[in-house]
Amino acid sequence: MNVMRLIFTKLIVLSFLLLSAGLAAAEPAKEKTDSQQKPPASESQKGDAKTQADAQKTDLENSHIYQNVFQQVFFLIQNYHVDQTTRKKLLEGAIRGMLESTGDPYSRFLGREEHKDFNHSEGGDLVGIGVEVTIQNGTPLIIAPVPGGPAEKAGLQSGDKILSIGGEPTRYVGITRLSEMITGEPGSIVQLGILRGNAQFSVRVERGVFQLDYVKSSILAEGKVGYLRLQAFFGEDSGSVQKFKSILQDFQSRGLTSVVLDLRNNSGGHVEMARILSGYFLKKGDVVYRVRSRTEQKEFAASGDTELISPKVKLIILINRGSASASEILAGCLQDHKRAILLGDQSFGKASVQQVFRPLPDDTAVLITTQRYYTPLNRSLHGVGLRPDILVPDIVPTPQESVYLGTIEEKKFLEEFLKQYPEYNESLLEKFQAFLKKQSIQIRPELSRLILRREYGVRSPDPDVKSDPQLARALKELVH
Repeated sequence: MNVMRLIFTKLIVLSFLLLSAGLAAAEPAKEKTDSQQKPPASESQKGDAKTQADAQKTDLENSHIYQNVFQQVFFLIQNYHVDQTTRKKLLEGAIRGMLESTGDPYSRFLGREEHKDFNHSEGGDLVGIGVEVTIQNGTPLIIAPVPGGPAEKAGLQSGDKILSIGGEPTRYVGITRLSEMITGEPGSIVQLGILRGNAQFSVRVERGVFQLDYVKSSILAEGKVGYLRLQAFFGEDSGSVQKFKSILQDFQSRGLTSVVLDLRNNSGGHVEMARILSGYFLKKGDVVYRVRSRTEQKEFAASGDTELISPKVKLIILINRGSASASEILAGCLQDHKRAILLGDQSFGKASVQQVFRPLPDDTAVLITTQRYYTPLNRSLHGVGLRPDILVPDIVPTPQESVYLGTIEEKKFLEEFLKQYPEYNESLLEKFQAFLKKQSIQIRPELSRLILRREYGVRSPDPDVKSDPQLARALKELVH
């Protein structure tokens, strides 16, 4: 044992000295180059430079120490831990630990399978229950359920906290483990422990495979208002940007005087897509958003195709707690330029930009927050969100109704009802309420109507104004 420790110590000291020599050798060269380029500094600048140099020296010394600690711990786990594990698993855990130590829930490592799933979600294919989540104080928080996905059908809402999955607590499990716990075979059931406000309850959700249609449109209010819904800032390769543009051009050619842009439960996506789409409503050169990183500040302006919709066309943007990131860039931009009125609930408040570094070795990737963004008027939205100009609450299931919705989904009650009544009509609401009552399920009529319209909506693309108070208020504001 003593011989082993002696050999181990010599190896650690040798690698530590080699590493220290390599880092130290690079530092003076950088200082020399900097001093050649900079003009003579004032006394205050010299003091600031000395303080910064001292901090860098301390950090460098600490890095040498903890590189040594890391190597020793790595060796000790490999040779003394009661359970044998692979080097790959240990190193991957160290990578994830580094990212988690930043305290930023949006910076994360993607293993081979996670990277594959991430690519699928960008293209439009999703597997699981259909939720966008983040980690808040160690607990998974739902940013938004995917419209039409299993989670939405089960009544899950933006702001719900996931306390457990399949009876296993989720606190501090991290995004990767959380994804593993949620995903499973299509058709299988996963039980979620949910906290909504002060109410705690359980919901059973059926996993599924579903395709996202990112862009949808309708003509409402007897041909007076164009309605355009964007579910995520993805799908450029499949034509989402071109479809969005074509719909706006169609609205313009029809001579519509009002447009509703629906960004509810749109949790974001590609920031560049938000810049392009914002430009369709702005003049060339108008600032869309500003970003600040560790080293620079930039502003991004409208370019390319601009003013596809006349400034005279009234625009209302619908937002809610599930509107985040790129959605907030677009909505905040048009609000600052007084080009749009925001209506609905307060948005989520994710004002950071993640860059995807890929591919890394073994087809892995890493998402790192590289910038924070600000509106054209330099408003910071991170952790705050956008406040709507017109506050209109949405229909939100109570905790008990969420339990009932999970039961409806699990027991296939909707499928049974659709078999009995394959075509939708307004009289179905009363029949559906009676059908649920026989199953000892009681939910509000307005929520029942929303469920029915969503299910039959596959055959009827127009949104239902009667079950959507936010859209109803928007049309009232636009059509006098």
